Amino acid sequence: MKSVTEILSGAQILLPVSFDLQECFEEYLNPEQRTFLLLLEVIEEHLPPIIDTRSTMGRPAFEMEPFVRAFLARSFFRIPTTDDLRKRLIADPNLRQIVGLKKIPSAATFSRRMTVLSAMPIGSVKFFL
Repeated sequence: MKSVTEILSGAQILLPVSFDLQECFEEYLNPEQRTFLLLLEVIEEHLPPIIDTRSTMGRPAFEMEPFVRAFLARSFFRIPTTDDLRKRLIADPNLRQIVGLKKIPSAATFSRRMTVLSAMPIGSVKFFL
């Protein structure tokens, strides 16, 4: 699984020595997004392993890791529905980059992946910040 740091091309998130994290993003990072980035960096190493059930035939499937991050973002940003989360990812390029999605999948694909994640132990993760 690629970590958030790897997605940001090795950007130093926790040690802001002489590096401005803002340079990695298209738009201004708000404090909530910065907090979510730090939270992801800590949480990702403690997540349970995700079984990838991709087929070798047909169109290549989306990786599961961005959906896990999107699932966590839904809880962190208190987004009520999966459709609202998908719309937010379409509208917010910073969140899309944090999550690791270059292209937003269809509503059906997004919904199926969120349903799979809600049945996993990660589904019990809630943020009270």
